[in-house]
Amino acid sequence: MSPIDIIMPLNTDTTTILCPLPYLNTLSVSGPDATTFLQGQVSCNVNDATETHSVLGCCCNPKGRVVSLFRLLQQDKHHYFLQLPSAILGSTQSHLQKYAIFSKVTLAETSKLHSVGLAGKDADTLLNDITGEIPEQINAVTHYQDVTIVRISSSDATPQPRFMLIGSEASLLKLCEALQPHTDTGTPEDWQLLDIFAGLPSLAPETVERFLPHDLNLPELGAVNFQKGCYTGQEIVARMHYRGKPKRHMVQIGIGSTENVCPNPGDLVAHDALGENNTVVAAVSDAPEHCQALVVTQRN
Repeated sequence: MSPIDIIMPLNTDTTTILCPLPYLNTLSVSGPDATTFLQGQVSCNVNDATETHSVLGCCCNPKGRVVSLFRLLQQDKHHYFLQLPSAILGSTQSHLQKYAIFSKVTLAETSKLHSVGLAGKDADTLLNDITGEIPEQINAVTHYQDVTIVRISSSDATPQPRFMLIGSEASLLKLCEALQPHTDTGTPEDWQLLDIFAGLPSLAPETVERFLPHDLNLPELGAVNFQKGCYTGQEIVARMHYRGKPKRHMVQIGIGSTENVCPNPGDLVAHDALGENNTVVAAVSDAPEHCQALVVTQRN
C-alpha cells in the first residue's frame, strides 16, 4: 500500500505515548464447541490463535461481504476473545448467534476488559523493564499478571514499536501507573492515526457488508487463510483470490477537511491521484484542515 500526501502524526520518534482506547470492546466466545464454531465462521485459522499469538480476522456474510473485523485472542482451550470496536460488537454478536444455534457455545460482551495503546521509541524498553518480557514479533502475545500484551504492526512512516494492553480496569491501572512517569498521554485519535499509517482498517456500522476482504487488503494483512477450509462466505473470497482479479483495494491518502471535520466511514471522497468515489474506511485529523484516511478505491 503506497501512502499518498503523508503528514507525520504525533512524533513517536521522540515521544512515547500511552493512549486510552475506550472505543474498543471484546466479544467472548466460549464453550466446548468454541474452536469448531469459530473455524466455520471466520476467515483466519482459529488454531493460529494461541496463548502466545493473536490473529487478525473477519466474518463475512454468504456473499463474502465483511460483517466484522477483529483481533482474535485465545483465553484458554475453549475460550476466545474477539477484540473489535464497540460500535459493531452488537451486530457481530447477532451475526454469529444465527449460526450458533446447534453449537455448544456462548457469545457474550466482556465489558470488564479494557484496552490501552503504548507506542513510541521507548515503548519496548519501558514495557520490558516493568514486565520482564515483551512480544517480539507482530501479533505475538505475552502476559503480565492479568494483562494481555500484543505487539501491533507499525509502518515505514511510524516505525516505532506499538503494543496493545488488554485487561481489567484494576490490572491496567496498575501497569499504566508504572508507565505514566515515562510517557506522554495520547488520545484514541493518536492511536487510530497510527493504525491508518500501518494500513490497519477498522469497520464501522456504516461500512458493515460494504467491502470484500480483498477491498480492505485483508489477505496481505494475514487476516484470511486460504488453506483452512470452509467458513461463511469462503467460496466467494476464495474465488476472488484464485480465479478473479480484485477490482478494488485500500490505500492511504491525505485529504483536506472543512472546519477540521473529517469524512465519516462510508463517505465517498475525491482525490487528485485517485479520482472520484473513493469509499472512506477510516479518517483522522492530523493537522488543521487536513486528515489522513484509508479509502477503498479502484485498482489501476
